[in-house]
Amino acid sequence: MSIHAEFEFDLRGLTLENFEEYVNGVTSLIRSDVERDLLDKVSKAEAMRKLRRSKRERNILRMRAYIIPKNVNLVSRAGIPIQLSIVANSAIAKANSRRALILLRVASIGSQFSRTFIALAEEDVHQLVDEVKINAEPILNTILPYESVEDPRMDPEDLSSIYHVRLLFTPEAPYTLTFAARLGSDKKPKELEVVSFVKDDSAFILRDYRDTFPLNSRMMVVRPFIGEAKIWGIFIGPREGNVVEFKELEPIPDLLPDVDERKTGGNCAVKISSNEYMLIFHAVDRHGIYYHYAALFNDMGELLGMSTEPIISPSIGVYSGLRPSTVFACGAMLYDDKLLVSAGRDDEVTIIFEGDLEEVLQSLTFLRG
Repeated sequence: MSIHAEFEFDLRGLTLENFEEYVNGVTSLIRSDVERDLLDKVSKAEAMRKLRRSKRERNILRMRAYIIPKNVNLVSRAGIPIQLSIVANSAIAKANSRRALILLRVASIGSQFSRTFIALAEEDVHQLVDEVKINAEPILNTILPYESVEDPRMDPEDLSSIYHVRLLFTPEAPYTLTFAARLGSDKKPKELEVVSFVKDDSAFILRDYRDTFPLNSRMMVVRPFIGEAKIWGIFIGPREGNVVEFKELEPIPDLLPDVDERKTGGNCAVKISSNEYMLIFHAVDRHGIYYHYAALFNDMGELLGMSTEPIISPSIGVYSGLRPSTVFACGAMLYDDKLLVSAGRDDEVTIIFEGDLEEVLQSLTFLRG
């Protein structure tokens, strides 16, 4: 539970009026002055970098399956079929020994990538090969006219918690906020809570922090935008539920943008042992190309190692969509000795990648452990 009632919303009693009131309350708690604290931390951390990343077309993980809009059967709560133009930036997680949960960022025909919502599907992992056809249902809809629901992630230790971005193009200003939705036993969302921060007993939220989700039950990955310096980078801090201790939120030096990178951000986390977690993250070059890497953390959020060459990079000719040569992962799972990663391609379709977990681990440069 949140330490501040205004951060929580009961979706079971959803109306337009009470959701408008909730959004008004949440946005009133935004603080931009604390970005100066984050900038000071980044300035100190940059001198502690030990590793450099390369940018080249290299893939340890290779395409296993793909999902395109026409192959997703989606029906609204009222029974109206929804024809899709986008099915991208998907999350995947192991539901049990045979089945996977898949969260899809989707948009209807006539919509655009800045007006999406989230749908849920479940499929046998053996069926996730080549062209995939699935049945899905909307679970996190857009509610307000200026809203977009984006980039789902799952808590690697609690599949009932779905983290996602709500981009609010309000008349006053745009806000990019991260929320957690709690699913019931029927896999329907019942509660919504904005990820918040606490400093000196004061609770607040930031104005822009997408790519924010749990590393594990103790730690949260956060990607704040620091407006003064126009910096996007990866921070990790202790959490109690969905409340992050701001003073202990620290940038990871080797995961901050390098001199040839515009930004970095976390993509997803997967538990690979009793006390080790793999973070898939991206670095974006000056042309806007996303390269994905792997980092290994212990349960206290300490960086143990990092790949310095991509494990996923966009291959030319795979697909041509809204944003060419763009891959963006949102989910990962282990299956036998394989690592499966689901990602959007060109802001339009989903690709499921597969590779040997051991090969990914061997690609890491270890700093400790």
